[in-house]
Amino acid sequence: MVLPVPLQVTGPEPRVLAASVHHSSYDLSLQGPTEVPLEPVDDAGRTLGLLSEGNPPESGLLLTVEGVRTNLPPDTPYRIYLDHAEGEPGESPYFVGWISFFGSVETGGAGHGGQDVTYDITDQVRRLQAASLWPQGGVTVAITPSTPLTAELAAEPSAPRPTFERVTLSTS
Repeated sequence: MVLPVPLQVTGPEPRVLAASVHHSSYDLSLQGPTEVPLEPVDDAGRTLGLLSEGNPPESGLLLTVEGVRTNLPPDTPYRIYLDHAEGEPGESPYFVGWISFFGSVETGGAGHGGQDVTYDITDQVRRLQAASLWPQGGVTVAITPSTPLTAELAAEPSAPRPTFERVTLSTS
């Protein structure tokens, strides 16, 4: 089975349909899922409503995790899921892809904007809709370490501190 990999997005700027609402950045949990609810942006609520009704997207859908960074590379990549952080990659219909922290380590303490990780989820959304698994309410993204740390190790001052700035769902 081929696992999804992040895209390099080129061309016109995508139209953001929904985004995480937060004042600065999110800390990724080292122990379990970090759940990020997405809220409609501007007039995109109607489009999200059509998705909830099972209408397939007319254009492509992109899921982007923006500003991924860390002070130290975690020993494990993170998994991204739509709606439910459950199941193994390749088995869960909600699994989107991986976040690797290669190139996301902050050096010198300031100025590094982090990396953006984008996935084309168009076909996955269509499969979820066809199986009546697409969420009827709002969309939540779950980002979880593939190998969670114990509470003791996560609390260590030397533990990595991965973060991201925002999650968006947009049209391509």
